[in-house]
Amino acid sequence: MISSKYSLSLQPGRGVSWEGRNWRIVDAKDGGQLLCVPIGGGRRKFLPVQEVGPLLSDDDSPSQTDVPNSAEPPVISKWQQHMRTRRLREMPREAEMSSSAQFKHEEGIAVFHRCKEIIRESDRTVRRLRTLELAFDLGISEATAYRRIEAARRYDTAAGLMRAVRKDAGEQRHPEEAMQMLRDALAKHRFVPLSKTVPQIKTILDGQLKAKGFAPMSAHLIYREIGKTSRRDQLKSEGRIEQARNEYRLKIGRLPNTDYPLSTIQVDHSPVQLCLVDSKERKPIGDAWLTLVIDCFSRMILGFFISLNAPSTLNYGLALAHAFLPKDNYLRKVNVKGEWPCWGIPDLILVDNAAELNGHMIQRARRRYKFGIRRRPVGQPQFGGHVESVFSTFMEWIKTLDGTKFSNPKERAEYDSEGKAILTIAELETLFTDFVVNDYHLREHSGQGMNRRTPLQRWKAGILDGDVMPPRGWPDVPQDPEELKISLMPVLQRVIKQGFLHAFKEKYFSHDLASLSNKLDARSSSSRRKFDLRYNPRNLSKVYLDQGPDFKFMAVPYADRTLPPISLWEQRAMHKRRGRPAAVYDEQRSQRAQRAEEHLQDAAAKTKRAKRLRREEEKRARGELHRAGPAPKPPSSTRAPGGLQPLTPEQKAAVQSRLPQAV
Repeated sequence: MISSKYSLSLQPGRGVSWEGRNWRIVDAKDGGQLLCVPIGGGRRKFLPVQEVGPLLSDDDSPSQTDVPNSAEPPVISKWQQHMRTRRLREMPREAEMSSSAQFKHEEGIAVFHRCKEIIRESDRTVRRLRTLELAFDLGISEATAYRRIEAARRYDTAAGLMRAVRKDAGEQRHPEEAMQMLRDALAKHRFVPLSKTVPQIKTILDGQLKAKGFAPMSAHLIYREIGKTSRRDQLKSEGRIEQARNEYRLKIGRLPNTDYPLSTIQVDHSPVQLCLVDSKERKPIGDAWLTLVIDCFSRMILGFFISLNAPSTLNYGLALAHAFLPKDNYLRKVNVKGEWPCWGIPDLILVDNAAELNGHMIQRARRRYKFGIRRRPVGQPQFGGHVESVFSTFMEWIKTLDGTKFSNPKERAEYDSEGKAILTIAELETLFTDFVVNDYHLREHSGQGMNRRTPLQRWKAGILDGDVMPPRGWPDVPQDPEELKISLMPVLQRVIKQGFLHAFKEKYFSHDLASLSNKLDARSSSSRRKFDLRYNPRNLSKVYLDQGPDFKFMAVPYADRTLPPISLWEQRAMHKRRGRPAAVYDEQRSQRAQRAEEHLQDAAAKTKRAKRLRREEEKRARGELHRAGPAPKPPSSTRAPGGLQPLTPEQKAAVQSRLPQAV
């Protein structure tokens, strides 16, 4: 049996302590006595097993007090001194080890077992032979093998044969000025919104250290210095305050008003990371979007809608209609067997702040069916935890299907999503329904209030038996499913003009609409003649006029009954393909408009100039022209002071010739 540091070995050759001295066991006798000899010299003695303890010091060499008549302390070798100060490395858990580290650890344990066998061997000749064999197997010298055996005996653990911790581990070996330069570099380049990587910071820092005459720093030291700053402070210094708040916010309490089924439901969208194929040629057509409705009390999926279109009011409305109506007919339609006993109008719908979840459609449906709407608090994602959690569960299931795109390119690696795609959107809907009904609803949940029950069990408990509150009972079933679906369709506002409705570049007419138009006052403002129209983007051949919560929806078809049904996307694509044939004349019309503008400007300038001339003519006729403006300036000249012009040389000579000569 191999002893450990948690037990005291009583095998011959082991060291023990008794009455303040260290002893070595020579032999074990019956009666609970050990024949021992003092370490450092002395007589043998029988010691009681109950009174011996572990060695009093790390070294078995006798101290100065153990050796009588000794004038000088014993000589201690460098290796013995090293063994006294050696710090064993704490071995990590196997799960945290790399494959190479785990191999070295197992190899060290095997060497430790061999050393313990050599220590227990009583025959010196056999011990030496086994030591030589150990040295040969490990490729080390005989002296090194003896040191390994001594380390195994001293530390009594395999960690004693591993590489020890450096003596100066954890101590700062760079000058304080250099460390301050490191901290300044991190504050300038790391803990900022546009942070640099550690290799970039190391390049900058090495240049600064070299200029000051300091040695460069390792990347490990930089990482260790970064680790001294908490992640929360790092996120704040990098400008990611919202992320820091979400990661370190105290998530206490619970979502209110979730004490019975249909008290609060959540709705949200998520992309389906799965490549789909079309139903005709089975060629890839991209991925889809999933709109999900979940009951916060039981975690039951109340309804969903899968579409190739991005999140819209239509996706939202069809998912809610699926949630409000019974599912028996739907399960038969998709050929899925199972139990899905969910329907009814909820008390409160919790939505995020997306525009399609807060528009006219849901507000008008709220007034018709008497349920509440509440937005999640901005910047507090924990209020949407129910639906976000189930999305993550479904996305993990999606990764098991052919054609999955996984979560990111690194996880996808070389998987060909389009080449492996095999499912149409209808086939995906069938598989998803089967997964929801026969897997997710029957899966044990450990969330708040679930108590390891399944969503189906807690739903039935809240409906029939009561859970937090008394039993709710089965919810009311909507009597008119078609009206419910229409009320959750997208909304337009249009004015009735002479018995017609104009929408989607088409006219809509019916006799009921004409009767309603005759009752309206044509002289009233258009706002009083404006009505809400519900429409199905997948079929524009008919729209539905909303006459108010107390009236049925009025179906209004195309005025031209020969037109075929068409979807909104097909109509837009048709108009896009058709284009504008008149666009070839746009440039000519633009040039004509430019010429007309220049002609008008020229005519305006001529008219303005003629008006000014007529005004001046009238002033001249009335004698007001000289007083109308400033006096004209005299022509510039080179007259001398006094108003006289200087004489030219020719004029001077003519004047002098006329003067009498002096006598």
